[in-house]
Amino acid sequence: MRLVCTIALLLSYYSIAFSQTDSVNTLVIDSTRSQSIESDSSSTAQKKHSPFLASILSTVTPGLGQVYNKKYWKVPIIYAGLGVGFYFANKSRKKYIMYRDAYVSRFNEQEDLLPEYNPQALDDLQQTERDKMERFFIITGLFYILNIIDASVDAHLFHFDVSDDLSFDISPGQPTLDLSSKSMQAQDFSFMTLKISF
Repeated sequence: MRLVCTIALLLSYYSIAFSQTDSVNTLVIDSTRSQSIESDSSSTAQKKHSPFLASILSTVTPGLGQVYNKKYWKVPIIYAGLGVGFYFANKSRKKYIMYRDAYVSRFNEQEDLLPEYNPQALDDLQQTERDKMERFFIITGLFYILNIIDASVDAHLFHFDVSDDLSFDISPGQPTLDLSSKSMQAQDFSFMTLKISF
């Protein structure tokens, strides 16, 4: 379990350390020209939304980063996933302990806890339950890490515009003629115009 927690903390640090902080976006409008659109974060009245804080909150308490990102519907999913993982891991752990104790008591010539199984079957059953228990703990740990990554990504996309004003149009373009050139030969050109509205 320490290994899973260590990996979770390292992955959250990695996603936070290399997060994007650039505030200038370049957008190509036409195949013959480019236009730069600058969005200055100081000119907008948007509150700063920190991916670092969202990741830390989800690391400390699963689901708290989603609450910070105002994605309240994800919190029950996170706790259901973690709860189901822990439930099945604990169930397999109890069966593993039961089969292990029966196996050990049979070889110590104590009371036979499960007389219906032979020693080889008890050994196989305890190994199977141990493998299942470890798999469920790993799946639960991965679900916990996914919770942290989701909080970080949601925080990065918190101010992303998803309104109906977004459109994307590709249409044939018209070439411009250069009348100052001395040769007026017809040339074949193909143009595509990309128009993005927001």
